[in-house]
Amino acid sequence: MSMKNNQIDWSSRPVLSEAGKRAVAKARALLGAEDSDAALAIVDAALAVETHIRLERLKSRLLVLEGREAEASVILARILPDVVEPGFWELALTGSARSFVRKAKHHGLLYFPAPKCGSTSIRNMINILDGDASVGEYVHDQPDRYELVDHAHMNAEFPDHKKLVIVRDPIERVRSYYFGNIEERDQLKIDVDGRDSFYGLSTKPTYDEFLDRFMDYRRVFITVRHHTEPVTSYAGADATMFDKVGSVKKLADVTEYLSDLTGISLPLVHDMQTKASKTKPVGFSVAEQSLQKFYARDYSAFGDWF
Repeated sequence: MSMKNNQIDWSSRPVLSEAGKRAVAKARALLGAEDSDAALAIVDAALAVETHIRLERLKSRLLVLEGREAEASVILARILPDVVEPGFWELALTGSARSFVRKAKHHGLLYFPAPKCGSTSIRNMINILDGDASVGEYVHDQPDRYELVDHAHMNAEFPDHKKLVIVRDPIERVRSYYFGNIEERDQLKIDVDGRDSFYGLSTKPTYDEFLDRFMDYRRVFITVRHHTEPVTSYAGADATMFDKVGSVKKLADVTEYLSDLTGISLPLVHDMQTKASKTKPVGFSVAEQSLQKFYARDYSAFGDWF
C-alpha cells in the first residue's frame, strides 16, 4: 500500500483471494458457533496458501480467545504498521506507542480518549468547540473524527497543540463498565445475539462472577477488553507528555481548562453516568483489589490523579 498526494492508494493494497474470503467467512462463523479450534485450523490452512493481513488479524483474534496472547502479539507487531485502522485492543496488545486522538479543529488541542474516563463528555465538549452539537452517546459513532498519532513524532507534528488526557482509578473504571454496559445495557448479550452464554461465560454475570473470571471475559469478549484496557494502553505511561492530566472526579476543572484554553464558555457535559457513578463510593472489595496488579502501570503513571 502506498500514498498519493497524502491519500491512501488503495490500488496497491493486496487483495484477498476468493478462497481466502471464504475461509474468513467460515472461520468467523465457527468463532461465533463457539468452535475456535476449527476456526483457527481453517485460518492456518488459508495462510499456508496466501499471506494476507485479514487472515493474520483474524488469527490473532482467535489466539487471544484461546489464551495465546504472546503469539498474537508477535503477529500484530509485524502487521499493524500496514493496517489502516488498527483496533484499540490490537495496539494495546503490542504495546504500541501510538494512540487515537480527537483533535479540536480550530483550537490547538489533542485529546487522548480512554473508555470509562469521561470520554463521552469530553468528546461532546470538543464537538461544541468545533461548532457542532453535543450528541450524547452517539458521539462514539463519529470515528472519522479521530486520527492515529505516534508518540515519538507527536510534538514535531503538533508543536503548538495542548495534549489532554482524563484518568480514573482502574477499579472505578471496571465498576463503571460492569454496571453501565453489562448490567444496564446488556452489552454482552447483545454482542452474541441474545445468547445466555458464550464460550462458557454468562452474558449476564453478577458483578462477583465478572470479577472472578475477569481475564476470561477479556479473552472472550473484545468489548470487555476494549473498555478495561489500562489507560496507559491508550495514552502511554509518561504523564509529562500531557499539558493537562484531568480526573473524572474533577470534570468541572477540565471544563474550566478547556474554556480558558479556547475562550469559549463551555457547559459541564456529564454523559453516560452509570449506577456505579451515581452511588456513594465504597472501599474496594478483596476481589476488586486483586485486579490492582493488572493495572500497576496505571497506578504508577497516573496514580496522583486518582
